[in-house]
Amino acid sequence: LSVVALMVLTYAGLPQFGIETPAATRIMQDLAPEEGIGELRAIPYDELVAGTYVVGETDPETLPPNLGAVFAEYSERIHLAEELGDLPNAEAVMVIEDWQTDLKKVTLRILWDDPEDGTRKTQFHEYFLHRNRPREH
Repeated sequence: LSVVALMVLTYAGLPQFGIETPAATRIMQDLAPEEGIGELRAIPYDELVAGTYVVGETDPETLPPNLGAVFAEYSERIHLAEELGDLPNAEAVMVIEDWQTDLKKVTLRILWDDPEDGTRKTQFHEYFLHRNRPREH
């Protein structure tokens, strides 16, 4: 009975039976994974310039190189998810704040219309990045 249960649970754990991660969560997780460094955490501290950067309005070329590259990636992922219908009427921002001495707070926020019921949804995540944090992939 245990072997049969193990086989059924193993089969049910295949990707086609998995729970799909919402697009907003997937975008944030890809840029700053829970495990590991990720692109966002790899940005040098001195490039984390305080400000509010709006997808579709802020030109990534005006930002420091590494921050600009991550913001461009964030923007591209938002636009792609919107085109695919995963994030209809998406609005997204990246907010960087000086939080404490040698500590920055980065907030990724995405707003969109739920494709199923049309209600406005919000997903955000806050990341605290210290000057002396590890930044290697």
